Amino acid sequence: MPDAANFNPNAKPLTLWEAIASDESRTKKTVLFLDIAGSTAAKESQPEATWVTTTAWFYAKVLEIVERRCGKAVFKFLGDGIMVTVDNDEAAQAIMGAIEVQEAINEARGDDAGGRVIDLAICIGIASGDVRVFTTPDGAVDFLGSTCDRASRLSSVATPNAILIDRATGLSTNWNKIESRVGKVTHRKAEEYQGDPQRVALKGFSSAVDYFEVFWDHQLYGLKSSPVTAVTTGRLSAVVTPTADNPVKPVQSGPQPKGAKEDRRRGVVKFWNGEKHFGRIADPRTGEEFHTHRKLFVYPEDTDEGLKEGTEVVFVALDSSPRRLAAAVLVVGNDAEGKVVSVREDQGHAWLRVFDMCGNSGPVYLRLTPQGPTYKLGEMLSFCVAATDRGAMAVDVSREEDEAA
Repeated sequence: MPDAANFNPNAKPLTLWEAIASDESRTKKTVLFLDIAGSTAAKESQPEATWVTTTAWFYAKVLEIVERRCGKAVFKFLGDGIMVTVDNDEAAQAIMGAIEVQEAINEARGDDAGGRVIDLAICIGIASGDVRVFTTPDGAVDFLGSTCDRASRLSSVATPNAILIDRATGLSTNWNKIESRVGKVTHRKAEEYQGDPQRVALKGFSSAVDYFEVFWDHQLYGLKSSPVTAVTTGRLSAVVTPTADNPVKPVQSGPQPKGAKEDRRRGVVKFWNGEKHFGRIADPRTGEEFHTHRKLFVYPEDTDEGLKEGTEVVFVALDSSPRRLAAAVLVVGNDAEGKVVSVREDQGHAWLRVFDMCGNSGPVYLRLTPQGPTYKLGEMLSFCVAATDRGAMAVDVSREEDEAA
């Protein structure tokens, strides 16, 4: 795009090809990619008025927050997501905007005083570097380049609620300007908002990409199920497996049995339609029934052979108009994997966390014994799914290295 100071009104307008290919189109930007998790499933399971209202609220909230945080933001609406491009020196403002968007969603999701709950979770990827800027035939400003792709790919592998940034963004950010509501309450230091450097293979990139997670909440969320996180068991892990070269930053808090927002349940399959991949799960204790879908299972392949009536499951109950849903469903007796998110040795238990394909998460209880193994926050564990009246429990627990040996 030509510099305004050298603009010649009599010059012949550039073709689209010339505008993109011109050396003057090259610039440096910070790109945010915000994607709604599970939007396709939501459109299938919710009335149109519900998901349209939710998406409109999301668009308006991102617009409001980013425009207030960043001086020259350009927005591109992509159906289920938004690409936002800001000046390269506004990396800190971009991260703050991302944090504020996640906080606003948390607040709206939990506030039902007005009779309306926003049923929404988003994944955010942020990247900085060279882009090509050009004007489309309809007069809109648009951007191209691997920086845009990197932000999009980071968003695609992020677990709902996560904010992943590439190395260039981390290096150009003044972390003294970063804060969150949780961080202020816990007196988090500036350097503690940036997770440890990690690396992930992204689709279309020949080399693994270095990234950091922004530690804005009580916990880090990591990576969701993805072909790049395949494990030796043949199942897909809910988050990337930590290694010595790829650590997960420890956190000091996690889901608690008291005061936890999750409504953990034990149930049995009441009905299952194998052709349309949906069914109902009943809670024998209360008599309530919950609708569910293949994508609401942590391992959708558990439904491929059809679920028999009476199959025992554990799940998290969600309030969703017009019916309650069973999400983060695990089949009792099957093998699973989860990440350690809380260890309470003084109380004799730990918590793992798993995710379904729509981004809903479910806590799994793990009982600790004095002579038993110790577990670290962030490590991946394999386990057999058991059930208590309060939901999922992990038994026959092992580490990946134990299985490999």
